[in-house]
Amino acid sequence: MFLPLGEAAREMGVQASLYLDAASLFELSNDFDFEGEAVFGDTAEPRVSVGVGVAWESPFGPFRIDFAKILKSQPFDDTKSFQFNVGTSF
Repeated sequence: MFLPLGEAAREMGVQASLYLDAASLFELSNDFDFEGEAVFGDTAEPRVSVGVGVAWESPFGPFRIDFAKILKSQPFDDTKSFQFNVGTSF
């Protein structure tokens, strides 16, 4: 959900957003690993986070900063609360 920041922010290419992210991973069918690391967990328990982000369409390309609060995770999850992106996402 984009937050209204006013006409000046829009003219500068700045946007702010709030988000809710929920997902789960389950039904792993093979015992395989990635680069020697064991695959842990086969649970349908959801992972949930909320966050806020600010994006700027700069003259050098897009910049984005996101801050998240993890509401529900599993002990073996690799969690991140801060993310900084430069360039185009896909």
